[in-house]
Amino acid sequence: LHTQFLPGKAARSHWANALTRGLTVNTSFFQPVLLIASATVLAGCATAPMTINEQDTSSLHENRLTVIHYEPDPFLPMTNTKGAFAVLGVAAAVSEGSELVREHSLEDPAIDIKTTLANDLSDAYQISDVTIVQEAKPYASNPEEAAALASHDGIILDVRTFGWGTMYYPFKTKYKVNYMAQARLINAREKRLISAERCSINEQYSENSPTYDELMENGAALLKKKLADASAECTARFAEKMGV
Repeated sequence: LHTQFLPGKAARSHWANALTRGLTVNTSFFQPVLLIASATVLAGCATAPMTINEQDTSSLHENRLTVIHYEPDPFLPMTNTKGAFAVLGVAAAVSEGSELVREHSLEDPAIDIKTTLANDLSDAYQISDVTIVQEAKPYASNPEEAAALASHDGIILDVRTFGWGTMYYPFKTKYKVNYMAQARLINAREKRLISAERCSINEQYSENSPTYDELMENGAALLKKKLADASAECTARFAEKMGV
């Protein structure tokens, strides 16, 4: 989800577009942003997850595969101080998040997800012709747009990070790491979706939950570990929908 301030009608339109792209809005992740969202927008329709069927599974065997990841939404390190200022706090978090990504070399988890899924698909369906696109692409919201990114009429695997960052537990000094992503399989020839899944990782509070400083110390080692754990969990969920 993009986090720029979009007043009035523009804000409602922005959230409606985000929902129709197939997102599940995680209200705890975007607590401050939701202050500007309309309840009617939050009730918008999202694309349903889709498990690959037997016919499409057969079409994967010895096919060609293009693997893509999209530009992620900004990393949002939300603190209780920023949360108190709602939209202005989110704007500050976007700026700080960009700096943290640079400072600690935070890598978009979608990169690991797409690589692991590509290997799993290749092994499961005997796919030897695999093209992994290294650079992030602008998001293709539908199968037609995604198909245009492939150089063949085979299968496309695409992955996007829709939300990542930290969030405070209300009335606590402890923090959690949240992650939200989507993965799809697309038949490029038919410009048709054959598998899709959304994944939202939202850590639950415990006495062992870290402070913000603990997440960021030692080059953000704990933050990186938690993002890697979230990536692995989402990868497993995506793989199940893809039959691997």
